[in-house]
Amino acid sequence: IEQWSSGRKVQLRGALDGVQASKYADATSPLLKFHGCMNLDPERTLWTHGQLDLPAIKERVESCIGWMNLNLPQRDLLVVGFWTDWGYFNDVLAPILSENTLSSITVIDPQPTDVLKKKAPLLWDILSSSPQFEHVVGSGNEVLPEIRKAYSRVWVRKLYYLGAPLMAGQGGAIPSVEEIDASELDVTALYDLRRDAEGRPMNRAARDWAPSASAAQTGLAHLLVSAAADERRGSWYVKAGQTIRIVHGAGEGLTTVKERFKEPPTAPQADVVICAGAVEQGVPGSIMGKGLPAGIVRPKSGSGSRWITLEAAKVELML
Repeated sequence: IEQWSSGRKVQLRGALDGVQASKYADATSPLLKFHGCMNLDPERTLWTHGQLDLPAIKERVESCIGWMNLNLPQRDLLVVGFWTDWGYFNDVLAPILSENTLSSITVIDPQPTDVLKKKAPLLWDILSSSPQFEHVVGSGNEVLPEIRKAYSRVWVRKLYYLGAPLMAGQGGAIPSVEEIDASELDVTALYDLRRDAEGRPMNRAARDWAPSASAAQTGLAHLLVSAAADERRGSWYVKAGQTIRIVHGAGEGLTTVKERFKEPPTAPQADVVICAGAVEQGVPGSIMGKGLPAGIVRPKSGSGSRWITLEAAKVELML
């Protein structure tokens, strides 16, 4: 999980106890690791039942239990890739789940229900006692991308809803639910769209649970461009043969945002980047020269794209 997240710039950090998990939650999503970690602390990784009596292990498990008692109530529990009767873990789960404090419990496993009951009867009894319990017969490799896609679609829908009042204020038609559902986008395109709508370049991770109120101009830009575009190409649009990307300007200067988008040279570049909410201040974002493409100094970032404000795009692209 950690390697997957690191490769995709996802803000995830392994935590070995409840104290670390609480501390990391302020800046990232913690991954609480009951059994320890071969990267962070290989000497104290939990392998056998006999280790549970060791003071260091016992202290860590108790800390993890405390974190779960504080954070699991009223949450949705998703069990993926774990199905075995580990006695101590069942003992940890039982009191937490006994009062049905979870909103729902979903087990994702390709094995039939009868096999799960036989393989780990105690764990099955604990989890299935919830009135909102469901076993999804399938692989995590299939189900998790669908969950990510559903979450991102809701995120993008909220972004478009932010722009809808501005669209109506300009005399434009308020789009229907189907038009703002982004159902044609795959999970990668949805994530790219979210990242751009947060004002983060391709080599950074999306971090906002929902689009901020300041992204209303970005939502408006998507509604305007989608209504005028010839087609979509991932998270971008195509109009009159030009690819169009929309990023969040958040009231900053146009060149300031452009300077922040220092993306890898191999990253694809749109013909036009609409920096929604940005201001054209007419000055460079940095006083340091970037050099020319043919020089020994690194060329200016984003030099392959033409950056414009939303106001300029309305005129130039006839939005």
